[in-house]
Amino acid sequence: MGSEKSTDGRSFSINWQAIIEEFKKISAGFSIKHFIIIEKICDLARFQTLETHENFVEGRNYMMKT
Repeated sequence: MGSEKSTDGRSFSINWQAIIEEFKKISAGFSIKHFIIIEKICDLARFQTLETHENFVEGRNYMMKT
């Protein structure tokens, strides 16, 4: 498993091996074009996940101050 750090320093785990195994099952007939599209989708999803987490932390901190 890979360990990632969120913007506030907390870590979370991603089971890359399980993701890779599932990807191998579905990607047998893919071309390089498919992989480029998938890479862009993954980048976007990761960015949005971190952004959502940052918004959650900001909201939580604001609520604790009030």
